[in-house]
Amino acid sequence: MGAAVSAPVTVYSAVRKDPSGELVHEGNRVPDIVALDAARLVVGWRAGVADPGDPAPKDQGAIKIARSEDGGRTWTVGTLAADDAVHRYHYVVFLNDSGTLHALLGRITIAADRDAEGDLDGFPVEMTVKRSTDGGRTWADVPVTVAVPPNPRGVVVAGKPIRHDGVWLVPYWRSAQGTTKAGVLRSSDLVTWTPGALAENPPGVSVEEPQVAVSQDDPKTLVMVARTLTGGPTAEARDAHYRTHAAYAATATSTDGGLTWSRMTLDPDLPNYYVKTFFATDANGLHLAIYNTLAGPFTGTSESKPDQYREVLYYKVKRPGTPWGPGRLFADGRRSTTGAGRGWDVYASADEYAPGRFAVVWEHNQTDIRVARLDVSNAFTGVTRGTAGWTAGGAAQPTPSGGFRLAGASISRPYGPAGGFVLTVRGGVTRFPESGEGLGVTVSTGARALTVAVRPDGLYALGTAGWTRVHAPSEAWRVIVDAAGTATAEGGARWSVPVTGSAAGVSAWSDGEAVLDLIEVADHVAGGSWDGWALDAPGARLLDGGLRLRSAGGRVVQAVLPLDVTRGCDFTVEVRGRVIDDSALDPRTGLGVSFGTKVANGARRLMLTVQKGGVWTMTKGSTVWTRVLSLGGAGDLATWTVVVDSAGVARLLRDGAGTGATWVVQDSRQTPQVAHWVAGTPGGNTAEAHIDRTIVTATLSLPSV
Repeated sequence: MGAAVSAPVTVYSAVRKDPSGELVHEGNRVPDIVALDAARLVVGWRAGVADPGDPAPKDQGAIKIARSEDGGRTWTVGTLAADDAVHRYHYVVFLNDSGTLHALLGRITIAADRDAEGDLDGFPVEMTVKRSTDGGRTWADVPVTVAVPPNPRGVVVAGKPIRHDGVWLVPYWRSAQGTTKAGVLRSSDLVTWTPGALAENPPGVSVEEPQVAVSQDDPKTLVMVARTLTGGPTAEARDAHYRTHAAYAATATSTDGGLTWSRMTLDPDLPNYYVKTFFATDANGLHLAIYNTLAGPFTGTSESKPDQYREVLYYKVKRPGTPWGPGRLFADGRRSTTGAGRGWDVYASADEYAPGRFAVVWEHNQTDIRVARLDVSNAFTGVTRGTAGWTAGGAAQPTPSGGFRLAGASISRPYGPAGGFVLTVRGGVTRFPESGEGLGVTVSTGARALTVAVRPDGLYALGTAGWTRVHAPSEAWRVIVDAAGTATAEGGARWSVPVTGSAAGVSAWSDGEAVLDLIEVADHVAGGSWDGWALDAPGARLLDGGLRLRSAGGRVVQAVLPLDVTRGCDFTVEVRGRVIDDSALDPRTGLGVSFGTKVANGARRLMLTVQKGGVWTMTKGSTVWTRVLSLGGAGDLATWTVVVDSAGVARLLRDGAGTGATWVVQDSRQTPQVAHWVAGTPGGNTAEAHIDRTIVTATLSLPSV
């Protein structure tokens, strides 16, 4: 589980298995949850069936229900809607009307449920409703009218209902104009439901499983987020696309309560691999998305599907007025089977029981319904370049370059990193008062507070004994603070960050006049020193303040730093070093790597090598090396940065400037780690590199590079 996630509780795990111990296919369970308060939780899900006429009926069965009155520790399980010879059910989604629960059910008429091949595919469905006034103990049918024209999919609901401007809205999708489209059903009485217009899809894309939430930028505007299906007209073409490409959710907005929508567009901040993304706006206006790092409409048997198929759930948040934060691990449970649904964590749904605190339900391994709590109330999304997200005090003036001019003024934001972090500051004092502090910056985790000040003669740090000079004058400074509270001014001193009781947050100020061109704060993931690295002796050793790697034959010599899997996140790696002896890279075997860098976070893996004439990588879906940059002198001393975003798209920089090289990194189950290595070739072709430093941080949302 991720660092902000509680230990999971299994609500239900009854399954049917064949004689070999593998699951009998019963369709995906796709649960939903409602939190009446912190203690009272209700969960529903589909329980599949086996049908004599179809050995693998898809996405249909009875609807099970479970209640907890002790915050999810114990559960009472029952049946909300039984299947019979006439009807089965496709979905359940809860609507909470001030404590009165409505269960929206997708009912299938079995006689009408046949796709083009004659299989039972779970469509079309009609929406029916049950109501409970006693917290989910008892339920009664509610007759409803749903004015959606007949279509091959019917009325399919996968997102949470919301109440907006006095009207209940239910996101749904249906067949229309030869594809699938999304919109909302509207009701003022929870009995009569009428559809607004369907949003137009991106070209060549179909959409399903929409979610709807209020925009954090304007309470009158709605945001709809839907899963997408793309890649081509055939199953084989789509399979090939999802194995090798990034994929994104589609989004649209409405300013009239869902009566009309803007055209849907693909959102580069929200990955979606053809499986439901949960999307909501919390009581503080924060957007939350929970999504799979790799899913996809993959063909073939379970064994032929990618190793990462639906196995890892991530989440990310966006605070009002600031970019999306990095994706972070939500859940990655152990594999309990080897075939269907092996190890997957998928189909998350959530409900907010206190500001920023969510009860989350999902399906694990196609065997378990699990519940955990996710706390994003103090989530830190990073501080990136630009003026967004700051509260100004005094005469703080934005500059055209995206910084601030501070004259007896300050800027602040109320959220700070929870542990280690990296602070980057660029700026200077234009008027330094006698006995002044200069240009100051404080980053507080709530337990410790780093305070530094830029003065004409360098960078100072505030400790228990007062101010101490920690670095000579420079155009920019970077301070790395690890999880234990040790600060290192890059190229300067080390000191212990004082323990304080100050609230988490980031602030900057000047008691004279100063220009703050840049302030960035990112979560520290690894690196900044060589502490904790395991070195392959004798080819790997610390020398001249850095790491020296040498391989004189056809063997790998490496240095490895393990990472904490619970802190898995989108990552950016910065490496400064050079190739001393360039070997000849064999793209198939990997022999000849002259300056290799690897970062694995448990879900994805960056593989990079700098050679004398360019940079090579392994891309998503490939096991061979591909050149992404041809550059004479690439092996010379340089700082290489790779920024990997939530969809796995990597962008390469050299000495802070974009190179234009971009690719999608591999999906990987490799143990989380950072590594450097070299591998000479047989016959004595030596590979040797020297790495001055390596720093891995959580990825910030940066302008295009």
